[in-house]
Amino acid sequence: MKKLFRRQAPMNRAEALLLEREARVLSWSLAARLTFTGILVALSGLHLAGLTPPGIVAQEAADAWQTLGVLAGVSVIVAWFLVMVRRQKAVRKIGLTVALLDLAVLCIVPWIWLEIPETAAFPPGVAKGDLYAICLLMVVINSITLRPLYPALLTVGCLILLITVAAVTLSHPSAEFTNSYIEHARTPAVNLGLLGIRCLVLALSGVFLTLIASTVRRTIRKAIGLEIANLELKERQAEMALEGRLASLKGLVSGLAHELNTPLGVVRSSLDTSEACVARLAPEQPGESTQLTRARRVLLEAGVTARQGVDRIHRLVESLREFSSLDESEVQRVDLREGLDTVLSLIDQATIGNAEVIREYETIPPVECRPRELNQAFFTILTNAFEAMQGEGRLRVATVQVQREVRVTIEDSGPGIPEERLRTLFDISFGQKDNRMGMRMGLPTSRLILERHGGRITVESRPGVGATFILSVPV
Repeated sequence: MKKLFRRQAPMNRAEALLLEREARVLSWSLAARLTFTGILVALSGLHLAGLTPPGIVAQEAADAWQTLGVLAGVSVIVAWFLVMVRRQKAVRKIGLTVALLDLAVLCIVPWIWLEIPETAAFPPGVAKGDLYAICLLMVVINSITLRPLYPALLTVGCLILLITVAAVTLSHPSAEFTNSYIEHARTPAVNLGLLGIRCLVLALSGVFLTLIASTVRRTIRKAIGLEIANLELKERQAEMALEGRLASLKGLVSGLAHELNTPLGVVRSSLDTSEACVARLAPEQPGESTQLTRARRVLLEAGVTARQGVDRIHRLVESLREFSSLDESEVQRVDLREGLDTVLSLIDQATIGNAEVIREYETIPPVECRPRELNQAFFTILTNAFEAMQGEGRLRVATVQVQREVRVTIEDSGPGIPEERLRTLFDISFGQKDNRMGMRMGLPTSRLILERHGGRITVESRPGVGATFILSVPV
């Protein structure tokens, strides 16, 4: 039990998936518990309204008010626990707390249900049937879980409770019964044989349900192991494909940069020569022909235009070199804002279209990473965002430091991602583009890149609103 409440170390993938299953099953158990307490609350209200006879929930109005208060408080707590579990927060602590809370309520209810004056005892129904049925029901509800500790704990507690109530009843032989319990007065307040049978049934049921919970837990753990092995195989395939693509990209960019730099140098030299020759020409003279003047002006303008084109090509070549980080070490400390600007400059203007790009860069520390790989992840997500907007809308790129990590937010105003697509967004799949079938590996590869850096990638989207990708990298 101490292990449940001590500070937990970061979970591996198997534990995280198992905890997700636990949360799902525990939410079912909490929903069943909430339904049960809701029925009792409704019956207490009907009793107070005089719509039901005494004895269903309580005998007197004061008892009904006490029961209603306890059950209403329990319902509020269970509802809050249900919300927390569905958000997967403190799942195991909540599960154990709920089991202990159930046991505490079971122990308190008999004393709230009917008071014990000095000369009275529990009405026989409490010891003979009603409490037993409730205990059995709560053991069943607590077995709807992947933690065998819960039904085992409830079983032991309920057995002790039943025996205690029976002992208290037997210790008051001068019990005074009300009319609603007249049928119980015809037989002894506690039938020891029947009590033994009920305790045996409760014990066997608890053992059986505990074994079922334990078996289901082991089965799910094995299934999770197979699921993780399958995911690791897919990720390894994606990683091998990524390494091949990065190696090809490196070779392509290296050859392209080399092939472009040589003719660019020739063009630059020729432009320098042309500009020098134009500068040495005699200045415009009075009476000079209009054709010569126009030719001189066109030559100057053509030189400026050509120089701008050469500079643009040179910047693109440098952006390609920065994108692949060919001239630098594999792992280094870089400013992610520079990588984002580089990637944005590489995206085809036809893909960007008329979309507005908003940069909201906050001051962030340098990050130790493989910039070539992160740039590819940025390129994939940014390109997808522009393609989703189809040349219109607004794209927001923001950076911020949150504790010990840097977060890059890429938010578009496109049509959004359908909910059914979100569940498989980062899975390797096949899709059609430009009348060709191909493997969709962009987003799976991006997630793999972030995980290799110790980070993560999350996505939020609503149809018709747009999509937001958040890339987190540890500092």
